[in-house]
Amino acid sequence: MQGTTLFETLHTSEMVQQYMWGFTPENPQFVGILTAALIAFLIGYVEQFLSIIMIKQEKHGSFPMPLNTFYLAHDFLTGVIFLYLGFINSWFWIFMVLGIGMFIWNFTEIYDMYDYVKNNREETFRGMFFGELTTKKCIIELVCETLAFGVFILLMIVLMDDPVFLKWFMITNILIAVCTGYYWTKNKTCRGASKILAIVILIGTINTFLPTGLGWWTSICPSTFDTPLFYLMGAVSVCFAIKNVWIVFKKLPAKPKYLDGKKTVL
Repeated sequence: MQGTTLFETLHTSEMVQQYMWGFTPENPQFVGILTAALIAFLIGYVEQFLSIIMIKQEKHGSFPMPLNTFYLAHDFLTGVIFLYLGFINSWFWIFMVLGIGMFIWNFTEIYDMYDYVKNNREETFRGMFFGELTTKKCIIELVCETLAFGVFILLMIVLMDDPVFLKWFMITNILIAVCTGYYWTKNKTCRGASKILAIVILIGTINTFLPTGLGWWTSICPSTFDTPLFYLMGAVSVCFAIKNVWIVFKKLPAKPKYLDGKKTVL
């Protein structure tokens, strides 16, 4: 049953029960679903922490500002809602684990925003304000973008009947494949770009759209994801991820082993 309000959706959506069954040990596919989910989340953490390392070593992150404000809103709301779902479902383990785990991503996204304001203010915020480009203006812009995305996501949770964020997790993986190469091409710098990261994004994109029995999405909810349109979206996303690899290997300037005395990320 699809709810008409956020709390009705959280309490009545069949997606919640389907998600819980997928992560119940009595489910014959439990090990496969758990393994696929762990791989998906591990890839996500590697992507974000590679960007953090590049901020520290190269003074430049890997992702565009709107992508990070969207991710911050998404991951914060996912954490809060998963903890709430755990609370109303007898502290069901996967909601509690993922609820806490989502806040780790928040720290990486906030660190990326620190990079925008501290190291790349002119590049990131150029043309967005009247007058002087101050730290206060930049922070207000980041907060406003995050809040706007947060309200949008809350609305779409209800309209999409997606209280467990499965569809949203898929969307975040599509966005990182599509937007990262655009950001690298726009900047035309090796700082913040990485061959390793491009390959990890490609692997993560392919992993998102694997068929039933291999992929997390298609295995836990085949009626929603095991469809021709899902695989078509996967093919398009993989093309963008391959383009990212081509950009960083063939088009961007070669990255030296050291920048400003610090070792870079390949």
